Amino acid sequence: MNCSEVIERIHACPKGSEKKGLSNMQALLAQLGNPEKELQFVHVAGTNGKGSATAMTASVLQEAGYKVGRNISPYILDFKERFVINGAMISEEELAEVGSIVLAATEKVKEQTGFVPIEFEVVTAIALYWFAKEKCDIVCMEVGIGGRLDSTNVIQNTLVAYIMHMGLDHQNILGDTLAEITQEKTGILKNNCTVISYPGQPEEALQVIQTQAKEKECKLVVPNVADIIIDEITLSKTKIHYKNFSIKIPFGGAHQAFNATVVIEGCLALRDKGYSIKDEDIINGIRKTKFPARIEVISETPLIIVDGAHNEDGAKALANLLEFTNTKELTAVVGMVKDKDNKIVLRTISPYVKNIIFTEPPIYKALPAQQLAGIAGNLFENVRIEVDAHKAIEKTIANSQRILVTGSLYLAAEARATLLDILEEE
Repeated sequence: MNCSEVIERIHACPKGSEKKGLSNMQALLAQLGNPEKELQFVHVAGTNGKGSATAMTASVLQEAGYKVGRNISPYILDFKERFVINGAMISEEELAEVGSIVLAATEKVKEQTGFVPIEFEVVTAIALYWFAKEKCDIVCMEVGIGGRLDSTNVIQNTLVAYIMHMGLDHQNILGDTLAEITQEKTGILKNNCTVISYPGQPEEALQVIQTQAKEKECKLVVPNVADIIIDEITLSKTKIHYKNFSIKIPFGGAHQAFNATVVIEGCLALRDKGYSIKDEDIINGIRKTKFPARIEVISETPLIIVDGAHNEDGAKALANLLEFTNTKELTAVVGMVKDKDNKIVLRTISPYVKNIIFTEPPIYKALPAQQLAGIAGNLFENVRIEVDAHKAIEKTIANSQRILVTGSLYLAAEARATLLDILEEE
């Protein structure tokens, strides 16, 4: 199979399975020779900030001279973003080769168990197989959903685990309370790993993290909020002091300052475990991090902000930055998926939005634009509907000088590519 055929086959895999637990994933990896056993990991769970923390950590480790695998979920612009070594995506030839091997292994799992591995299991297996094949020194791996039963949790050699900011998300899967959700996400902790918790974690979540860390005999590090000094916040950067570090983060927002402290402590923990990471590696690695569609300003004139905020905490982070920078009177293009608390997200961004266009992200679980407009009710004065996301973006950039695209990472990816094409033509 070529690359396109492999990706098509992957997307054709089931999205969910009747068989719960990790046994399918374990069976798939066994067919591949258990590549995960050859690797060391930084494992990243939480409700918000996982992608940014994963990207920053990988950048620091690369700056320190290591061969670093990075696995994120979901991808933003290109399916191959799920498989990155030292900032470079897997090539089409490599994806075709490795993907074909993993897809063949899924057929053997089906023969043995009667169950077909789901898409996320296949994607995770491809990442682990390729990282092992390329002999990565360490892998920064982002959890998909939850932690305990997430496909990534087959890994055992976790050196450091991050528990990023905890909030209510995926309640239909993870539980109704913050404690229940945190219990699921702390399921990634392995005996004797070092756990770094997001500073300012809700008390209900922190208690669970403390209990789980103690039970697994893990060292727990919680950055002190009082030690985080924010020097400057703009839409596109944040400058902080933390302990003896002066850091420029290439993303805007106080939440990114907190994310960065998790990364700093994580890298210091890796140093304690024998990795050669200098202070300047941490400073330069964070500064050089690239991660699209996280409150990303892709143009200043006209002002265009693209953000994948898809839950309450993500929307609050966006709103806080818009408030701090006095960024209002925006024209927003918003599309969301069905399994989110969309009303809260819309209410949170509403003070900063003058006009809104509801559209639909290019994903099978997109919420119909008309239905999203109904959920919004009378939150917005000027409302339009344009089901086709590409057309919605084109119309908005033609008629507005202050644009926000948000509501879903899937929409952010679609919009980013469209907007960059339009800006390049001008």
